Parts: sequence; C-alpha cells; structure tokens
Amino acid sequence: MQGLVELPEVFSSCWEWFIDLNSARTSGAMAPNPITFTEMKCYFDLMEIQPEPWEVHIIKMLDSIALGISEKKLKESQDTKTRKTK
Repeated sequence: MQGLVELPEVFSSCWEWFIDLNSARTSGAMAPNPITFTEMKCYFDLMEIQPEPWEVHIIKMLDSIALGISEKKLKESQDTKTRKTK
C-alpha cells in the first residue's frame, strides 16, 4: 500500500464507474479489449447515470492506463517464458 496516491474527490465517481466497467470488460485471444463507448452507454443507461463529457474522457484515460499495464505484464510474462525455454 506504500506509494499509493489518494484520488481527488472529484474523480471518485469516475473511478467507481471505471471499476464496474473494467470488471465486465471483454477479452480477445491474448489481451483485454478496450472499454467501448457502447459499453459505457449501456452501463450508464442501466445505472441511470448522466455523465459529463469530461467524466467519459477520464474513464477512457483510466482504460488506456489499465490496458498499458496489462500489455506490459503480458510482455514480461512472455519474456520470462522465452528465457525459460532457452
């Protein structure tokens, strides 16, 4: 838990929405897929939420960060497997 940064209160709803959307994310053969605007709209409609455009933008930014981390972990895992087989 060391080094964690506290999220500003203004972003708390965006974070909660992102966590919900992330948990329902689809995946391809090797990696998770991005959260689409269609998925966000469905989620917001179901939850009766009217997000501001900047909130949707924040969710897309969080999604991009999450996908980058996932890609990095996948690459590290593949590199480890490659080293083990040599």
